[in-house]
Amino acid sequence: MPKGARGSARSAAGASAFGDRIAAARRAYLDATYAEGDAGDRGEKRRAAFEKAVGDLAALGPEGIPALREALLAESDPHARVLLLTAISRVPGDAGAEGALEALRALDDPTAETVFLSRLARGEDEQDRRVMEAVLRRAEDPANRALVLSEAVARRRADFDPYLVELARGDPDERIRADAIRSAERLGRPLDAATLEEIALGDPSPAVRERAIAQCASAHPQAFLALARRVFAQEPTVAVQQSALHLVSQISDPEAGRILGEVAASGRAPELRAQARALARLRDLANERARR
Repeated sequence: MPKGARGSARSAAGASAFGDRIAAARRAYLDATYAEGDAGDRGEKRRAAFEKAVGDLAALGPEGIPALREALLAESDPHARVLLLTAISRVPGDAGAEGALEALRALDDPTAETVFLSRLARGEDEQDRRVMEAVLRRAEDPANRALVLSEAVARRRADFDPYLVELARGDPDERIRADAIRSAERLGRPLDAATLEEIALGDPSPAVRERAIAQCASAHPQAFLALARRVFAQEPTVAVQQSALHLVSQISDPEAGRILGEVAASGRAPELRAQARALARLRDLANERARR
């Protein structure tokens, strides 16, 4: 037999072996999934069958990922799709992470993706974290990144703070950047003042800049007062300046009163100067009442 033919035969035999093992693991899992019986007992058996099948398929290693992906894209059963996608992600190391990203790019099944990513956000072993990180940084569909963010925050993952900073600073989707900032506050672990200042002065989205300014005001009021002067000097959107001005007026520090006076005198927009004068008058009235 010619050398090239021998190589092709070996490749075909390997593909056939992968196919047989994939079919066997799939069948065992679906048998447990669709078996009749007590709901609680059936659920426990299904979970055990899922983990066994995932382990068996992940053991195919990097060489088995193309066959797993081919089976995934040809699969019609929703449970089997989640099984195959999970198995690809559990192949150890970067191969599993890259395989999962490629599978997510090729798969058009929001339900399977949601189930898979929800489980991924719950995972705590090293491989799950590796894949989660890959999805957050490089998944092409922003819905995939947003779902992992939402699930991880809902579970209050203690190890998620660095990802919130990364998403807030650099995710391509402004909605995810804003949600990362909101999520940090929701967790009671707001972003540090330097990061919020960087976002407030440099993010291309007015909504994200406004969100960062608001969090800085609530979590780091002294740093916010220093930031506010730069906002009034540099911020191109009047609405964002007006929001910052309202936040300044709510801080009791005398420095806040001085900033209101500066903006009332030399704010870059007429409506901003008018707002500053009105807020300064309200502040003076409140101070007078407090002294009586």
